[in-house]
Amino acid sequence: MPTIKVKSSLLASFEVNYNIATPTNASAKSIDNSLPTILFLHPVYISSPVFHNQLNDPILRKFNCVTVDSRGHGGTNAKISKNYGPAQAAEDAVKFMDALKIPSAHVFGISMGSITAMHMAMSFPDRCLSVYMLSPLSIQEPEDVFAGRQEIAECWGEGAHQDAVYGAAQLAFSNDVEGLANALVQNALPGLLQRYTAKNQNEYRIATVDFFQADREMYSKSGFSRVKCPVKLMFCSEDVAYTLEQATDLLELMQDAGVEASLEQVPTCHFGNVKRPAEVNRSFERFLREVDPSTAGLLVPVEAISPFEVALKAVGYVDGDYSD
Repeated sequence: MPTIKVKSSLLASFEVNYNIATPTNASAKSIDNSLPTILFLHPVYISSPVFHNQLNDPILRKFNCVTVDSRGHGGTNAKISKNYGPAQAAEDAVKFMDALKIPSAHVFGISMGSITAMHMAMSFPDRCLSVYMLSPLSIQEPEDVFAGRQEIAECWGEGAHQDAVYGAAQLAFSNDVEGLANALVQNALPGLLQRYTAKNQNEYRIATVDFFQADREMYSKSGFSRVKCPVKLMFCSEDVAYTLEQATDLLELMQDAGVEASLEQVPTCHFGNVKRPAEVNRSFERFLREVDPSTAGLLVPVEAISPFEVALKAVGYVDGDYSD
């Protein structure tokens, strides 16, 4: 995957790993300026390949589909400072859009990516055409969920990597690590082992634990009042960490702040786009048509090949095996 230099207010410029998929090219050099753009923001632990089943679906590939690895994940090479959180991640995403000359985008975020997406919509409202939050985080991080994240980090720091992976898989996939889920874990693990050694456990904790409590004062009526675009919350009903009640509370807070927000459900795990791609993709595409009816007229490509297919097959993935 290519990289591009991005400037930051916290640090000097750094290299960001990304991919642009257009209707005709799985790894294009630039977006098609005649088409709307979707910016995909991944969850914790697993980077952009988590969107494999979105980028191989023609119904979404009629758009420019742009994926980007956040700090501490995938191929992005950037120092993680003690102040790193959703606000900085949102700025990074917008600076990345600047570098690629993307004026605005529909933003699809999963879990950690969803809170980054909302910070984009709050701090840079003119850059977001819509926000789709798959497995949205609660208004405040629940104590038991935060404790679980801490336990995973402690296992990793102690060298009990398999225990850490087990805990992360339980959160992400309700411990159903088969098919694509297994390939995503196997693809991500070597990079995590190389990046997060005993010498930089502090960065691991900031990226995978502290991030989830940072900047939460913005998750408020005042913060959400800055949002100008429609927002869709998609709750995954088999989520082991977050509840429908928490998603509903978030929805109501957004609506009280004047956000055009709505809530749907899909029967699957926290990283629901991996296990239930058809339902999630069609929900997302339907939402985009509601936001911008003109997208219904975009030409759907005959086929769509994921830019992550080769890497995932290299670790044993058989295309189409969702194991749900």
